[in-house]
Amino acid sequence: MQHREHLHPKDGSQIQIATLAETVEVARACGKFLARCLDRNGNLKWDTGWFDNLITDEGAKLWEGWFTASSYSQVGPFMGLISSSSYTTGPQVGDTAAQINGTNAWKECLSASNPPFIGGGATRGTASGFAAASGTGAGNRVRALTSPVSFTIGGTGGTLKGCFLVLGAGAVNTLGSTAGTLFSAGLFSGGDKTVSPTDVVNVSWQISI
Repeated sequence: MQHREHLHPKDGSQIQIATLAETVEVARACGKFLARCLDRNGNLKWDTGWFDNLITDEGAKLWEGWFTASSYSQVGPFMGLISSSSYTTGPQVGDTAAQINGTNAWKECLSASNPPFIGGGATRGTASGFAAASGTGAGNRVRALTSPVSFTIGGTGGTLKGCFLVLGAGAVNTLGSTAGTLFSAGLFSGGDKTVSPTDVVNVSWQISI
């Protein structure tokens, strides 16, 4: 039986399959971040609450490919932080991993040039250890990290704007890498967040289908 496939990258990734009998099945993936900052004494400085991410065009295409591939070997995901430095309009659906710190309208936290500086020897955080899916019924199946990804702030601190995820073939945990697929990016709810040296920012991520 013939069918048509339509992919719509919005705040989530959606695939619609319509048969000739006009039966429609919808699969939608929606991701959310949550970030909490602790000071050097372990006291909570701020908490963003759960906030939506944007699924990029290339992330949506990767998502679509998972449905058609005979097999898929996961690489990553690796998580990074978005700096306030050289920031203009923020994440857009057309952003790509190849343009991280290039023509994307935002930059990754790297060093003194894109503060806040992530502590010496740091890498992007590996988002691993997904807990088993929870919930029942359409739209209520969630997989979340079993533990958050932690970033220790160095240098003189600075201002954070959000988070992003890269994954797929070629993706690595090296800060500033342009390899792999930029799957999603999101800005903190409630606006920018200030961090100081030795602060620890813990970021969680979940996806619902």
